[in-house]
Amino acid sequence: MRPGCLSKQIYYRNDKKYPYYQISYTYKMKSHTEYVRDEFVSEVREQIKNYKRFKRLTNRWVDLAIKHAKLKMKIKVKKSGK
Repeated sequence: MRPGCLSKQIYYRNDKKYPYYQISYTYKMKSHTEYVRDEFVSEVREQIKNYKRFKRLTNRWVDLAIKHAKLKMKIKVKKSGK
């Protein structure tokens, strides 16, 4: 699992194209860019996909926790009659 975006880049040299992949991400307030070898591209894609899923689920969990906390407070206020 890792954050980031994977992109294909083209390096030109002597009128020839040399494609390569790189991953770019921000972690702990610092941006990073790393080269990814061809044999690891599918693995890195899967890691990025897993991270995005984790983030979606975590955000959903936080949303529900906030709603739950608000409802609990509302119920306590109604029970106390205030």
